[in-house]
Amino acid sequence: MPFTHIATSAWMLFTLLGFSAPSSAETVRLYFDSATPQIAFAAGDIKAALEKRQHTVQTHDLAALAKGDSGKKIVLAIATDKTVTSTLSAQGGKPVAGLGMQAYALRTTTKPDLSYWVLGGHAVGAMYGGLQIAENISCDGFSGCFDSEESPFLLHRGMKLNLPLDKRIPTYVGGWSSHSARDAIPDVWDMTFWKTLIDQQARNRYNLFSVWVHHPFPALVSVPDYPNASLPNIQRYDGSIINLNHSQRVTFWREVMKYAHDRGMKFYFFNWNSYVDYASTQYPDLTKSPDNPTTIDYMYKSMKALLVTYPELDGFGITSGDGMDGSREENTDWTWNAMGKAVYDYLRDNPSRQFNLIHRGVKTDPETCNTVYAPLKSFTNATFNMSAKYAMAHMYSTPTPKWTGDIQSCAKLGLKTWLTFRNDDFFYLNWGDPKFVRDFMVGIPLKDTVVGMYIGIDEYNPSRARLFRDESLNGQLEVERRW
Repeated sequence: MPFTHIATSAWMLFTLLGFSAPSSAETVRLYFDSATPQIAFAAGDIKAALEKRQHTVQTHDLAALAKGDSGKKIVLAIATDKTVTSTLSAQGGKPVAGLGMQAYALRTTTKPDLSYWVLGGHAVGAMYGGLQIAENISCDGFSGCFDSEESPFLLHRGMKLNLPLDKRIPTYVGGWSSHSARDAIPDVWDMTFWKTLIDQQARNRYNLFSVWVHHPFPALVSVPDYPNASLPNIQRYDGSIINLNHSQRVTFWREVMKYAHDRGMKFYFFNWNSYVDYASTQYPDLTKSPDNPTTIDYMYKSMKALLVTYPELDGFGITSGDGMDGSREENTDWTWNAMGKAVYDYLRDNPSRQFNLIHRGVKTDPETCNTVYAPLKSFTNATFNMSAKYAMAHMYSTPTPKWTGDIQSCAKLGLKTWLTFRNDDFFYLNWGDPKFVRDFMVGIPLKDTVVGMYIGIDEYNPSRARLFRDESLNGQLEVERRW
């Protein structure tokens, strides 16, 4: 019998015999800014961890810290809060300085009472520190001493989610034989799925979501001059309909993006070059041919509409890959004319909007992209990154995979690059090896050039688990099942 079951059974017997159950429960005061969503999220985890340990939790605004009430406490704040830092120093805590946005410092003081302090370089850093304190309490109770400082090994840590938005606009691979792809559509349009996933990944210190679809625009925008390219509703693979019109879909995705931001995450869409799924059924002049000016016009206006419609969208990923057989220069010119120039024109007219454009290195190279996309470099509100395949499709085969020369090329050009960690090896095994993961991360080359990574699968669509014969095991998040 597991230890927790033994302990529970003993407690029940103790109570039934008429004795008072022993308790180490104490009151702990929790100070934080409830108006800051990232910090409030971490405070919720701390409160839950304390209550699971039978503590009584009193929540207070940071302003109440100056009253100096006695008793154990936990403080979550930003390191620039002078009231908090002066109180920390007065109670014997070591000062904190030089924290980056995602970094945090943990401090423990014992005068007048045992207290934990979390100071973040930004709200996101305070959230990560608060989540760490919640984990510490879950493991050790309110008894440890924590004095440390942490900062991210990689600035951006994301998920690559190949998710179809509708039967008519598939994701890669698009043969539509995949049961996981068929089953994913209702999850994609379920807010509970997204909130559960975002919360879970925030707790694991991920800070980016990227959704990859051949041609996402029909589900996301209404395009000037091509109004019929917008899906009238969402169609599942079994032919049933999810009744979401364009306006409702916009509201949905804006809420997803805001919720991600409230957990310290950025949100991206990625597409595959010249696909025009569904739109071409409404406008036969739209084709995959890179020489088709109508397709370029449609793609340009689609990208422009995406930026206008979703002010919360942080970036977009472009691929000059499948279906494009021109030279590197021709392929990259097409992506610029079809999408890059739309970003340029929009950001020129909207200088307060920050946006990142990622160009994958498939069928192009950093030198060509650096030249063609040079106009974006003049904008302070734009960033342009490359993306290189790393570990190809077999990230679990070795902690030191072969990698392409694109990372070295980016380093020479001063370009930042993302790494794609592809897991196409196995989908059904629950596997974990912390040493392998540490060795894998340490082995990443030219870390000053690598700005981030995203991990995901091409041939499997990770939403909720549906592979078990025992139905009670189905429904959990795929990333939880394999965690």
